[in-house]
Amino acid sequence: MLIGRSSLAFHNLGQIVLAGIIALSSIYHATNIRGNLNLYLADQTTPQTEAVDWMLSMQKPDAFFVIDNYAYVDLQTRGNNNFKNAEWYWKVDRDPMIRDEILQQNPEGISYIALTPQMEHDLPAAELNLSLKAWHASAPIARFWNDGWGVEFWATRYPDRILRSSWESYKDKFIKNGRVIDPYQNGNTTSEGQSYAMLRAVWMDDRTTFDAVWEWSTKHLQLDDSLFAWRWEGTDGGGRITDTGTAADADQDIALALLFAGKRWGEENYLSQAGKLLTAIWDKEVAEVNGIPYVTGGNWANHEDSVTINPSYLSPSHYRIFAEADISRPWGKLIDSSYRILEACTLSKLDKAQGQLPPEWCAIDKNTYEIRAPDPDQPQATEYSYNALRVPWRIALDLAWNKSEDASKYLKLLSFLSSEYQAKGRLTAAYQHDGQVWEDYETVLAYAGSIGYFQALYPSRAEQIYQEKILAKFYEDGDISYWEDINNYYVQNWAWLGTALYTDNLPNLWQVGG
Repeated sequence: MLIGRSSLAFHNLGQIVLAGIIALSSIYHATNIRGNLNLYLADQTTPQTEAVDWMLSMQKPDAFFVIDNYAYVDLQTRGNNNFKNAEWYWKVDRDPMIRDEILQQNPEGISYIALTPQMEHDLPAAELNLSLKAWHASAPIARFWNDGWGVEFWATRYPDRILRSSWESYKDKFIKNGRVIDPYQNGNTTSEGQSYAMLRAVWMDDRTTFDAVWEWSTKHLQLDDSLFAWRWEGTDGGGRITDTGTAADADQDIALALLFAGKRWGEENYLSQAGKLLTAIWDKEVAEVNGIPYVTGGNWANHEDSVTINPSYLSPSHYRIFAEADISRPWGKLIDSSYRILEACTLSKLDKAQGQLPPEWCAIDKNTYEIRAPDPDQPQATEYSYNALRVPWRIALDLAWNKSEDASKYLKLLSFLSSEYQAKGRLTAAYQHDGQVWEDYETVLAYAGSIGYFQALYPSRAEQIYQEKILAKFYEDGDISYWEDINNYYVQNWAWLGTALYTDNLPNLWQVGG
């Protein structure tokens, strides 16, 4: 055994020495990549030290880093186990354990590349293809340079890495002690924001964040009937609920997140809390018109003569799961009524000459059963805007999870989106109900909301939209990741959700569990 171990150690040492000789033999070529490098006088230590210090400030224990050999010892000894997957670039492609077992010969397993001029030469010259492919699918995020030598950090643009990185940045920016803060709303908090955080956390398998957001929500937003108040205003020092009206989408998303958490983490209490919330949703946010139950805008939306509907709150994919989790209520009827009211609100004239797009709001008249615009004394509008753009996403989710024929049929009604994009090469931020431009500028929100529609009906166009309109709006500055506007919490959520839907990273955890 001793002889075997010694032979193996000698063999591994020989591999390292050979790789070092290969690297040294090509160093002259590397010096000419960027120029201005005097091999004998250049200070290579300073930028390398700065690069290591910057890496050590990162908290990414699951990320895979491709590095030059200068950083290996520091990262392994000072990294507090945050860099267990930081590997020398030669070993990434030549060591079977790393290449075949850890990365499974898939460059998408690589998160970051700490690129030196030597690596820039060696990757193509030596056909180190795993690292090379990952580098070609990357964008630079940080640079430490001196005397013609240094380290450039490149982040891969693979979906899993983007979703994880942006989630970490989102938590740092917007979530404080379990409360989701909206900078554009004076730092206030909504049930909507809490629901998005819980959904994203359970999809990211981040139980610590999930529990913190859930605990804050129950302490500060939850009403006596288990529903959640829409808005809370205040600071970390204190605050209060300022609107006890509820938003049905938030309550439904929180219920789904709890059901997912119960499945993923095997915790019965999550399922129990979801059950209480489902009871309250049915009792307070579902209204019956002519014998048919409909999901309303919230606990305030069932009026004497009408019911107010927000089409972007309707989530047939959720109701299929609720029907299994709560067999005492006919959730299946909400699937049918949701598709019925979606089609009606989309095609009805409402307050315009014709209907082309799902509106922000619509209403059902309890006396005539007609679909109409909300009452004039209510502030709800009929535009296809920041609420309504979520409709295609929610319906595409039902198609992705359940192959729903109703979902496919409804998405085909939204042909305005494809004809508008084909004619103009863009979608604007908002349209009137009849398709007239209402806000004439582009935003990633419009594309994140509709990407599921294009994916279902026009896959090649969906790929173009994802690359040019969503991914192109994803920015990274050092260790910070965000879409379009770093301070816009709503953009960060829906760009993430649109990206995750398009890249098949929103599993139905009720079916697949953990």
